[in-house]
Amino acid sequence: MLRALLLLAGFLLLRVEGQQPNNLPSNGVQVYLPYEGRIISDYSMIYASQFYNVDQRNDANNINDALWCQSANNGTNIGVWYYPNGTEVPLFDENFDDPSAPSPLFSKRFSGQIALARRDGLSGYEGLYKCIIPDENGVNQTLVVGAYTDTGYNNNDGPDADPTMQFSLLSTSRLATPPVFSLSFNVSDGPPTTVSCSVNGNGISTELSRVIVNGSGSVTRVTVANLTEVGNYQCTVSNDRVTNGTISGVTAVNSTSSLNVSASDTPTGLTATRLNTGLADVRLSWSTVSGATGYEVYYQLSRNTPVSVGTTAFATTTNITLGLFQGNTYTFYVVSYESASLPSGNATVMLTLSEPEVNDFIASLITASAITLTWSPPTAVVPISYSINRRCRRVCESSVTSDNETSVSSPHTSTGIPPYSQCGFDLIGVYGSEIADYGFEIADLTTNYSVITLSSAPTAPVAVDDIIFSSVESVSMTVSWDEVPCNGRNGPITGYYLTYTNITSNTSYTVNITRGDNRMYNLTGLIPYTNYTVSILPYNYNMNGPARQEIQLTYESIPGVISDLMKANVTLSNISISWNPPTISNGIITVYEIRYRESTSTGLYNITNTTNTYYSIVGLIPNTSYTIGVRAYTSIGPGEWTDKIVSTNLTLFTFIAKINNFTVMHLNSTTVQMNWLLIPGASYYTIYYSSGCDVDSMSVSNETNEVIIPELYSCLSYSFEISMTIEINEIYYEGPRTAPTVIELPTVEVELSSYSYTEAISTSSPTSASSDECTNTSTLYIFLPILGISLFINMILVCVVIVMCCKKKIVYSVKSIKLKNNVEHDYAVLDPPVVQNPQDAIYESPLDLASLEPPQNDYTMLRALLFFAGFLLLRVEGQQPNNLPSNGTQLYLPYEDRVIPDYSMIYASQFYDTDENNDAGNVNDALWCQSANTSTNIGVWYYPNGTEVPLFDGNFTNSSAPRPVFSKRFSGQIALARRNGLSGYEGLYKCIIPDENGVDQTLVVGAYTDTGYNNNDGPDADPTMQFSLLSTSRLATPPVFSLSFNVSDGPPTTVSCSVNGNGISTELSRVIVNGPGSVTRVTVTVRLREADNYQCTVSNIRVTTGNISGVTAVNSTSSLNISVSDTPTGLTATRLSTGLAHVRLSWSTVSGATGYEVYYQLSSDTPVSVSNTSYTTINITSGLIRGITYTFYVVSYGSAFLPSGNASVMETFSDPVVNDFIATKSTASSITLKWSPPTAVVPISYYIHWRCSRACDSLDIYNETSVSSPHTSTDIPPYSQCDFDLIGIYGVEIAYLTNYSAITLPSAPTAPVGDITFSSVESVSMTVSWDEVPCNGRNGPITGYYLTYTNITSNTSYTVNITGGDNRMYNLTGLIPYTNYTVSIIPYNYNMNGPARQEIQFTFGESIPGVISDLIQTNATLTEISISWNPPTMPNGIITVYEIRYRESTSTGPYNITNTTNTYYSIVGLIPNTSYTIGVRAYTSIGPGEWIDKIVSTNVIDIGNVQL
Repeated sequence: MLRALLLLAGFLLLRVEGQQPNNLPSNGVQVYLPYEGRIISDYSMIYASQFYNVDQRNDANNINDALWCQSANNGTNIGVWYYPNGTEVPLFDENFDDPSAPSPLFSKRFSGQIALARRDGLSGYEGLYKCIIPDENGVNQTLVVGAYTDTGYNNNDGPDADPTMQFSLLSTSRLATPPVFSLSFNVSDGPPTTVSCSVNGNGISTELSRVIVNGSGSVTRVTVANLTEVGNYQCTVSNDRVTNGTISGVTAVNSTSSLNVSASDTPTGLTATRLNTGLADVRLSWSTVSGATGYEVYYQLSRNTPVSVGTTAFATTTNITLGLFQGNTYTFYVVSYESASLPSGNATVMLTLSEPEVNDFIASLITASAITLTWSPPTAVVPISYSINRRCRRVCESSVTSDNETSVSSPHTSTGIPPYSQCGFDLIGVYGSEIADYGFEIADLTTNYSVITLSSAPTAPVAVDDIIFSSVESVSMTVSWDEVPCNGRNGPITGYYLTYTNITSNTSYTVNITRGDNRMYNLTGLIPYTNYTVSILPYNYNMNGPARQEIQLTYESIPGVISDLMKANVTLSNISISWNPPTISNGIITVYEIRYRESTSTGLYNITNTTNTYYSIVGLIPNTSYTIGVRAYTSIGPGEWTDKIVSTNLTLFTFIAKINNFTVMHLNSTTVQMNWLLIPGASYYTIYYSSGCDVDSMSVSNETNEVIIPELYSCLSYSFEISMTIEINEIYYEGPRTAPTVIELPTVEVELSSYSYTEAISTSSPTSASSDECTNTSTLYIFLPILGISLFINMILVCVVIVMCCKKKIVYSVKSIKLKNNVEHDYAVLDPPVVQNPQDAIYESPLDLASLEPPQNDYTMLRALLFFAGFLLLRVEGQQPNNLPSNGTQLYLPYEDRVIPDYSMIYASQFYDTDENNDAGNVNDALWCQSANTSTNIGVWYYPNGTEVPLFDGNFTNSSAPRPVFSKRFSGQIALARRNGLSGYEGLYKCIIPDENGVDQTLVVGAYTDTGYNNNDGPDADPTMQFSLLSTSRLATPPVFSLSFNVSDGPPTTVSCSVNGNGISTELSRVIVNGPGSVTRVTVTVRLREADNYQCTVSNIRVTTGNISGVTAVNSTSSLNISVSDTPTGLTATRLSTGLAHVRLSWSTVSGATGYEVYYQLSSDTPVSVSNTSYTTINITSGLIRGITYTFYVVSYGSAFLPSGNASVMETFSDPVVNDFIATKSTASSITLKWSPPTAVVPISYYIHWRCSRACDSLDIYNETSVSSPHTSTDIPPYSQCDFDLIGIYGVEIAYLTNYSAITLPSAPTAPVGDITFSSVESVSMTVSWDEVPCNGRNGPITGYYLTYTNITSNTSYTVNITGGDNRMYNLTGLIPYTNYTVSIIPYNYNMNGPARQEIQFTFGESIPGVISDLIQTNATLTEISISWNPPTMPNGIITVYEIRYRESTSTGPYNITNTTNTYYSIVGLIPNTSYTIGVRAYTSIGPGEWIDKIVSTNVIDIGNVQL
C-alpha cells in the first residue's frame, strides 16, 4: 500500500497536459485511444479509466490520453462529439488542464481531429458517444464509442440483442431475382462492436449498418443488408467487454438475434380475363397461397421493366383498369409474400389485348325495308352493349343516309330502309361507362358489312314530262323515256310495259320491253293523224310500278277510201252524188276529188273537186252510163278512188220520137227514095245505110221528109235506118232508129240454061268494103247440079258469079229487110225535158216503082264458068315457104300470106295440101310451123285430142297421104296439110318445135270447119278468175300473183287485162288443159299490190271478123275482185319456257282472212317462212338461236286476197338471268335460297347444282332437281363454303341463270385436336404443341383452345385460354419436377367447345427435392437421440438419401454430418443434458433440398443413481 500511495503521489506530481496525436489516418476516419495506444473499432466499448484530459499514461510522445476522433481531412476546427442523449459535448479551446474546462467532458479540436476529454467521473453520462467528422472528401462520417464508468463496464454482462430479427425487403420489386432483403435488430446494454451472421449455420459476409436509435444512446439498430438466401439466420453481437471475459465475477457474453427466413409459395391458377369495362381492362385471378399476407401484381410490356400495379392483402383477384393499351401483348405477374418471408416465385400469364372482332356478323333476314342482323359475341371481350352504325343509299344514288342504333342485341332488325338500298353496317362494342369529355370507349367489332335490301314494286313512274316522241310519222313513231327517279325505283328496273291506245277506237296494244336500260321503242302500224296515249309502266322482277301517260298525234297520211258513195239524184244531164268521209281519215280532209267518164270509155276522166261530201255533175249525156269516182285528199296526198256506175235518166229517150211511116222504094238498080213524117222539135234526121262493102250515113234537115240516095251498088244488099236528133243544153241527143217499110217488087226470073240464083239483102249489121270487088258468101246460094262439085267449089264459083254480077246490072227481086229494133242506151238522166212528140203518129208515103228497070240478058256467067274450069285444070302441089324466122318460132298461113299469132283461129278454107291460091311463089297453102332452127326433121303437130298428126314423107298431092290432115317436115319447118274436111277434127292443134337454142316451143292454132268458124260466137272465158299467189314469200313487195281462167269455144288469141278500168301489163301463159283440145287455161301474172276489180277480155280472129251469117262473135270477159287482207294488229312475241329460243306469236283476228303466214328474220338476212296457220297464235320451237335478235312478221291472206302488209315485232333471245339469287337463312347444316324468276323467260323448272367444301376439304357435288323458291339445301357440313348454280330447265335445254356463294354457320367442333406433342420437357416446364383439329371435325374456324394441365399427384389443375386457332403451342412453367401431368386440350369456335384430347407427360430432369415434413424426436437417452420424418411432399425426383446434421444448440461451429436412406435415424455419442440442433434434408440426383431443423435435448443425468 505504501508503494501505491507513493506511486499515486508521484503520478499526481508528474501529471502533465500532453499534446495531440500525430497519427492521423491517410484516408477515412478513425477513433484513437492513446491510453491504450491503439485505434479502436467503431462501436467499441471503453470505460472511464481509459481516457482523460491529460497525458495520463505519460508516454514518451506526451500524447494527451483523451479519446481522439481523427480524419484524413487535416482541416482545423472539424468534428463534433455528442453525448449519448444527442446533445453536443461542449467545445473548449483552452488547455486541456485548464480548470475552467467543462465537466465531466469537453471536446477540443485540433487539425484533422477532435478530442473527447474527461476531467470528471462518467456517472450519469454513460452511453454511446457519437463523433461526426468529415473525411478527406468532406463527407461527414459518424463514429460511435460506448463510454462507461469503470464499475458500469465491469458489471456489464455483454450486449443484449433482440432475440428475433426484423425482416425487410430491400428489392425495388418483389420480382427481383433473387430478391434482396435485410435483417435488423436492436442492441442495448452496450455497443455492438462486432456482429457476425450465419445462415443455416454457415457464416455469411454481410453488409452491416448500425444506428443509434434512441435518445438515451443505449440502443443501436443493427441492420444486415443485401441478403438473398432462404434459411435460418443468426447474428451474434459482441464488444470489448465480451472479449475481456469475467471481471469481478461478472462474465460478459455474446448476444444472438435470429430469424428463420422462408419464401412464400408461388400463386397458382393465374388467369387473365378481359373486362368489358374498357378495351384494356383486365381481371387477374389466382388461387390463395397459404400463409401469404399479401400479393403484389405486375404487368410487363415486351422487354420493358415490369410495372407494379399494386398489392392486395388477401384478395386473390385484382382489376387493372389503367396503364394498359389495346393491341399490345402483356405479361402479368403475381407474387405472394408473408410478413417475414421472401416473396414467392412469380406466376405469369400472357394476354394480348387484341381488338375485339365479330366474324359472323351476317344478315339472317332481308326484306324490302328491313335487315335482320345476327352475330356472336367477339372472341376477345364481350362488350357491355352494342351499337350499330348504319349507312344506306339506294343503289342508284350516291348520297348516303346514316343512322346510329344504340343498345341493340343479336338478333337485331334495322328498319326504315328504302328498298334495294346498299347498306354498310358497323357493329360497335361499347365498353365501360361514359367518361366526361371523352364519352364511351368503343370498338369497331365489324366494319362495313354490306347487304342490299330486297326490291319492291316501283313507287314512281318514269321521269316527269320526259316521255319523248321522235321520228313521228303517219304510221309510226319512236317513243323514248327517262329512267324512273332513283327514289321510286325500289330495285333494278328490269323492264317496261308500254301500252299504246288509239283514243278514237279505244284499241290498246301492250309491249313488254325487257331490260331497264332499253328505254326506246318504235311503234309501227299506227293509224295516221290519230291521237295515241302512250302509257309506260316500269317493273322490277314482275312487280309493277305506276304508269306515266302522254298523248301524241300521228302525222297525216293519205286518207282511206270514202264510204257510202251513193246516187242522190239523177236527171237527163245531171247526176248528184253524196258520200261519207273516210272512216280512216288519216288527217284533215282538205278536198274531195271527183272523176267521171262514160262507162264504156277508156279515155281520160273528167276531173273536178269539192270540199263538201256531195256534188252534182252537170252537162251529161242523157241515158248514158257513167263511172264516177271520188277520193279524199289530206295535205299528204290523195287516197284511193271509190267508183260507182250511175246512168242519166232514160226518160229523155222515151220522149225522143221513133219515126214511123218510114218507107223506102227502089227508083232503079242504084237509087232508092225514102219518105217519113216530119216530127216537130227535131234538130235533124240521120239516115243510115250499109252493105257488106259500103257503110254510110247522111244528115237531113228537119224541114224535109224525103231523101233520094243514088249511086248504090247494084250487086250489094243494103239495110236502111232513120233516127231523129234533138238538142238539149247545146248537146245533141239521138233517138231510136227506125227501119223502113220496104216496097216488095215482083221476082224477075233470068233464064239461063245452066243456073239460076237468088240474092237476099241481109238486114244484119253491115260490114265494110273498100271497093265493088266484095262478096257476101253468107247470103248468096248458087245451084249448079250439072257440075256436081263440092261446097268448096260452089263458094269459089259464087265469087266468080258475083264478080261478074258487079260488072253489069242484073234483075233481082228485093226481099224484105229485117232491121234492128229497140236499140237501148243505158243512161241515167236527171230531170228529162218534156218533148211534145207523139209516138203513135204514122206517116205514109207512096212508093214510086215505075223507074225500076228489068234485068237484061248477059253471057258473063258463062265466061266465069269456063274460067273456073281452067282453074281446076291448073291446080298444083306447091313448095315450102322460104320465110323462116331469124329467131324464135312462128305460124305461117300462106293462103292468107301472113304470120298469124299463137292461138289464132282459122277455118278449113284457109289451109290446104296444095298451092290453093296459086300465088306467084308457088307456096303450098298448108299451115306452117316454122323455127329459126334450120335442122331437118323437126317439129310435131298434134290433133286436138293430143295424138300426133301423122307424119307423111311423100308428095303433098300423093293420094296415099293420111286424111283429113297430115304433117310434113322440111328444114326448119313442118306443114299441117289438109286434104279433106275438118268435120270431127275441129279444135286446138298444137305444134311443138325446137327454137334456135334447141328449146321446144309450143304453138297453138284453132282450126275449124268453115261452118264451125262462121257459127262461132267468140271464145267463152270463165266468168270468175282463180287467184294464186306466185311470190315465194308473202312478204314480197309487191307480191306476184296470177289470175287464171279457162277459155273454151275458140282459142284465146288476144288477152287484155285491166284493173279498175286501167290497162295493165301482164305476163301471159296459155295451156291446152284437156284431151279434146277445146279448152285453154289462161294464166295472167300480175306484179302489183293493187286491190280492186281485175278483168281480162279474150278475143280471137273470129271476134274481129264480126257478124257472119247472123252470128256475131264477141269478146268474153273473166273478172275477179281482189282485195288486200288487213294487216294483223296487236302482234306480240312471248318467249316460251319449252326452250331457250322458243317463242309464241299472238295477234288479233283479221276479218275475212283465211290464213296467216309467219316469218322470222335475222338481221338483214332473207326472212324465213315458219308456217301457215289459220289461228292467231303460233309457237316457233325450231330454227331460232339463243342470244340473237329476230324480227318476226305476220301477214294475213284470203282465198282471193292479196297478202296484207306485215305486222312486225322484234324479240331478243337474251340469256335468262336471275339477279337476286340470295341466301335468306343459313344454319350449320343448311342454306335456304330465294330468287325471282329470270327476266327473259321463266323456265319450266329449276335445278340447283351445288358444290360445297369445308375450307380445308375437297368438294362435295350435288344436284337438286325440280326445286322452287324458296328452297333449302340440307345435309351440308358446318362452316362449308358452297357455290350454288341456279339452272333453268327449258324443255330439253338448260340455262345457267346465276351463281351464288354462301357459307353454312359454324357449330361446335366434333373432333378433338390431333396429336399432342411434348417438347423441351424440363423439371419445372415443358412445351406443349398439338396438331390441328381434323378438317371434318372443325365445323368452323377454330378460334382458340382451353389447355388444362393437372398434377396427377396433387390433383391440382390449371386452365389456360389460348386464343387463335393457329396458336397451337404453349409453354407450361412452374411445374413440379418429376411429376406426372395430364394435359387436356379442348378446341372451340365462337365459344362452342369441342371434345377434349388428353395426354400424360412426366416432367423430365429431377430437381432438388422439397423439404421433408413431420420431423420429430422418437426417443432420447443420455447420449442418443432418435428422430423420424416423412419424405418431402414434393420429392421432385427419386429421394436417394437423407442428410442429417447436428450440433450443440449453443455452438456456432460446424455441424456434424451423417446420412441415411431411411426416414429415421439415431444420433449417438452425445453429451447428456445438452440441447442439440438437428437438421434433415432430402437428396435427389440433382442435389439436396432445404434443411428442416429441430432442437432436441439429451436426457439429464440422475446424480442420485451415480455410484462413486
